Amino acid sequence: MHEDVKKLQELYDQMSAMRDYAYAMFQDVGKLVKGKKLDNPDLVDAGFLLRECEEKLDDWRKDCKAYKTLVGKYLALAVMQDPNNVNDATAEATVKGELASATPDLKSFAEIPHYGSEDFINLMADLGISGEAVDRGLVKVDWKRMKDEVTRRDQEGVPLPSGLGKKYHEYRCTWRRKPRRQTGESV
Repeated sequence: MHEDVKKLQELYDQMSAMRDYAYAMFQDVGKLVKGKKLDNPDLVDAGFLLRECEEKLDDWRKDCKAYKTLVGKYLALAVMQDPNNVNDATAEATVKGELASATPDLKSFAEIPHYGSEDFINLMADLGISGEAVDRGLVKVDWKRMKDEVTRRDQEGVPLPSGLGKKYHEYRCTWRRKPRRQTGESV
């Protein structure tokens, strides 16, 4: 395992210990509040510090998600471009690490036209939805389902509905933890 990946493991272990410490502290503060042991200035400071902790943890969560997405994108792209894998880019090839496994995934997207535009009306017509339904505001597109439809059509070689713009791909991975008995690790 790369040295920096080992550092991530250490960070995870430290964060787990910090979570246990924080939870115990939150319980203590909760008991003090419910027992009316804190005066108003202490309640103000406790509430402020909890808000700051919440914002800091949310920032950490966002950073972790962004870098997890980056790692997944690069891993999926590398696996799908590997000539040793199955011939098409949609093939699943699970990659195994010491702690987990990852399965690359490719989703296709297309630029979506603005609601009510000529391209939007063409898109709806191509999907069998009447212009009247669009004009009356009866149509609300589920863009996640649209992405799934674009991916399905792309994988099957079926043309995309008219009205959609430029097509592009999202490379990502699904992560699965190995059973702890196999890793011997804390994760």
